[in-house]
Amino acid sequence: MSKTILTAVIAVFTIFAAVAGETVKMVWPFGPVAATNPYRNIIEQANTKQTQHQFVLDFASGAGGTVAVTTVANSSAPALLAHSAAFFVNPKISESTPYNVNDWRVIRHICDIQYPLASLKFRSMKDLPKDRPITVGVVGLGSTTHLVQQWFAHQHPTMVAVPYKTATAALSDVMGGHLDMTVTLPGDVMGQYEAKTINVLGVTGNRPIKDIPTFISQGYAGTEKLVGSYFIFANKKLDPALTESWKQLVNSVNQDDVNRISNQIYCTPAQTKASDLDSEFTKIDGFWAYVATKNKQLTGK
Repeated sequence: MSKTILTAVIAVFTIFAAVAGETVKMVWPFGPVAATNPYRNIIEQANTKQTQHQFVLDFASGAGGTVAVTTVANSSAPALLAHSAAFFVNPKISESTPYNVNDWRVIRHICDIQYPLASLKFRSMKDLPKDRPITVGVVGLGSTTHLVQQWFAHQHPTMVAVPYKTATAALSDVMGGHLDMTVTLPGDVMGQYEAKTINVLGVTGNRPIKDIPTFISQGYAGTEKLVGSYFIFANKKLDPALTESWKQLVNSVNQDDVNRISNQIYCTPAQTKASDLDSEFTKIDGFWAYVATKNKQLTGK
């Protein structure tokens, strides 16, 4: 997960230059990256080039992203948050929402991520049984992974969502035969898929990943919209002038560079312009409301 997002914003870190002497913490809602990880080394090298400004990476994982959001929300020092819009925009499936997107200011749309469905027991969607429950691991209530599970529950009412705090734990249970399958991230599963130790039944979004077909090509209409939209957020409690300067700097990055970097992994380049972010959130929220309504009609929940 961290590889996917971190490489997508390497270009961002190389152009920040804000108030002299200030250090800004960029918080990611994922587990800490080992000191020897090459992606972390690249970002640290980019930071050393800054003469007026230093960005510090912090990894605050846990509780489906709540820990990272809380860290930034309660920070007395300048801090930014890189996170999925799904965490903020209420999917209207759960009764409680940890945070409201109106408490945050969107600085940049980083990229969109497609979601694979991984399984050891099944090789394709055609293999899914109709005469018994199918257990599906879901990481983070209120996240896009939860919505993907809800979407497939429309077509496969025997699916039973099993909540997990981390994708690693869910994948471990899939490999151990304790879970039928899980909605996960490409960075978490593609290594095992290429090693042929796990099956990937398909991916959301509108483009295949390697030889893995999309769900839309398998007849699951609407799954091309089920992607994780990742943004850089600033807490609105911070100085508006400072966050505006960050926004201008981030959005001055050459989008072609960001696309080139993100294309090397499994991140769909974000085509959304900064001026369109509000309407983008409205569209995402509307789609989730539609999914929730359909789910209520079909399941009575």
